[in-house]
Amino acid sequence: ASLRTDAATPRVGVLSDLFRESNVEVAAACKVILSALERLGVKLEPVELGWRAQGLGVALAWELASVWGERVDAEPERFTPLIRDTVAFGRSRGSEGYAEAMSGIVRARARLRRRIAGLDAVVCPTVPIPAPDRDRESTSVSTRFTRIFSALGWPAFSIPADRDGEGRPIGIQVAAPESRTEKLIAVAALVEEAAGADRHTYDDASLGSWSDALEGREC
Repeated sequence: ASLRTDAATPRVGVLSDLFRESNVEVAAACKVILSALERLGVKLEPVELGWRAQGLGVALAWELASVWGERVDAEPERFTPLIRDTVAFGRSRGSEGYAEAMSGIVRARARLRRRIAGLDAVVCPTVPIPAPDRDRESTSVSTRFTRIFSALGWPAFSIPADRDGEGRPIGIQVAAPESRTEKLIAVAALVEEAAGADRHTYDDASLGSWSDALEGREC
């Protein structure tokens, strides 16, 4: 039984839609940690995030073009094709495209802050797949979940969860608005404790009440 009082019980939102988008081994490893968190006295509540950082790419590209564009034009050989292409993309969207993208991000920040009101933090896999080999890495996949919190401006921790059958790392991520940083740190410490207690044990029994979230995966 937990030694925490009800007043001190952490409340953590489980981002169900991001779990559904993760592959089998990633979701399973993270679910084990969720079950361990419940045993530590953490109250878990399912939450649908429903946002994927739309507009962030446009905003970053425009900012890159604004700050580095002239330098890239003057010395293109010193920059990778990706940087040159991103500068060109940012310029193509212009200041109006940037303003539209940032407006959408600002609205999302307000909406999602309201959605998790009353929660100390939210939790989800860091990446929807185990860490890929270097030559198979895709930024669109590896940053799919982390970019959400970058766009929201929320601090986040990534904590080792386990390894897949081929030994590739799996991570679990905890995030919260900046105003809840102190509570976020406390929750992250509990997640780290839970991960250390239950690593390498993701079978059907250890998934507990969170096994249903394995349904409908996209990866």
